[in-house]
Amino acid sequence: MSLRTSKQATVKDKGTKPPVVSEGDLTPETIKEFEHACLDFFDNKEVKPEDQVRRVLVSFKDHRLRNWISANREQLHKLSFSDFLTELKSKYLPHDWESKLHIRILSASFDATKQSWHLEAKLDPALSLLYFEKEINEELDFNRWLDHIHIQDKMRHHTEKRQHEIADEVVCLSKKPLLSSNRYNSNTSS
Repeated sequence: MSLRTSKQATVKDKGTKPPVVSEGDLTPETIKEFEHACLDFFDNKEVKPEDQVRRVLVSFKDHRLRNWISANREQLHKLSFSDFLTELKSKYLPHDWESKLHIRILSASFDATKQSWHLEAKLDPALSLLYFEKEINEELDFNRWLDHIHIQDKMRHHTEKRQHEIADEVVCLSKKPLLSSNRYNSNTSS
C-alpha cells in the first residue's frame, strides 16, 4: 500500500482472545508476530480452519486495514488463514519486502565462518567430495578457505579435462583398423 506512516504497528497477544494489531504500518515482523499469536489463539480456542479468518478480522485497529476488511469481508471469509496472510502481505507490505528481509537476515548473520557454511552448502557435488576428503572445512580463515576451494576446483577441472582427452583418444584408436589379417596370416604361414 502506498500510504505509509512513521508509526509501526504492534501486536498484543491475548492468548485466549484474538490478538490486537495497533494502528500503524505493518512490517514483515509484525505480520509474523500476528501469525504466531493467531496460531496460539486458534490452538487455545480450538478454532476450526474454516472459521480462522473470520475470528481474527477484528484484530486490526488501523483505519486503512479496517476499510480494506469492510470492503472485502465476504472474499476474506472464504480464504484459508495462510491465503489471508498472503493477501495481507501483498496489500500492506512494500513490493520488495522479501528481498529486503533476505538481505537483512544475511547481513546480520554473515561472519567468515558462516560465509563458508553458506558456500559449502552450494558446492558442486564432485568438489564437495574433495572438500571433505582434503579437510578444507577445517580452515578457519575465510580467504585461505576460498583459496583452497579454488585450487581444488582447478585440479578437479584439469583432471576431468584429461579424462575427456583420454576418452577421445581411445575412441579415435578404436576406429583405426587393426593390422590386416592377411599380413598376419602370411607371416605365420611361412
